[in-house]
Amino acid sequence: MTKYQIYLQTCRELVIEAESKTHLDLHDSVNAYLISLLAKNFDKPSCISYSFELSLKMANKTQSWSAKTECVEAAEQCLMISGLTPFVAERRGIGPKHFTDCGKTLYSQAAHCTRPPDEFMTELARQFAAMRDVVSVIFDQTEKTFAQRQQLIAAESTVTKLFEIGRAHV
Repeated sequence: MTKYQIYLQTCRELVIEAESKTHLDLHDSVNAYLISLLAKNFDKPSCISYSFELSLKMANKTQSWSAKTECVEAAEQCLMISGLTPFVAERRGIGPKHFTDCGKTLYSQAAHCTRPPDEFMTELARQFAAMRDVVSVIFDQTEKTFAQRQQLIAAESTVTKLFEIGRAHV
């Protein structure tokens, strides 16, 4: 078994467990995409790098395969950041909602970079918050301040809402 196959198997198990914990049910193709993305970045700690040029990429909308690839790569960065380290740019006034909005917009833009529009990219944009929540449950075990939880809820986090409901009953 190759290293990548081991990563895929491990990520598959992690995603299934996280979906169960969050009571989320990702579409099969979205689930497979997320597993592949996590496996691809499994041993790459530098996968979490943010460039403020992401918003510029959203503005330069063109129809081509290279534009689609750039949008997808930027959306994947937003997904990894929003799931792993949503408060990485908080000192600059950029909260988790920014990464969620950028990721959704970039996947949506990628969908329209080719004709006919790519329905799978549209589905990724639609399920961005759910994918982010699954990634968050897998990797994020840190305590959040009340203000940080409010920001996550504003960024459509269902995990944060479930977590707070669970704590209210304890």
